[in-house]
Amino acid sequence: MVAEVGKEFVDAAVFGFLCVIDGVRAMGEDGAVVDFELYCKKGDETVRLNPGQGEFLHDLYNSQ
Repeated sequence: MVAEVGKEFVDAAVFGFLCVIDGVRAMGEDGAVVDFELYCKKGDETVRLNPGQGEFLHDLYNSQ
């Protein structure tokens, strides 16, 4: 039971973190939504991982 609670806690924490990165969950005491930009660079190619449109990271995580 303790392991299951720990697993659910980690799952909720990762999901919440990705929601903040995706800009769909407020962060901070004032309830402001912050626009994070997360990029992946390989050689000369740079890709934004959370473009604000299309599939969100938290949805991709939830589908796994």
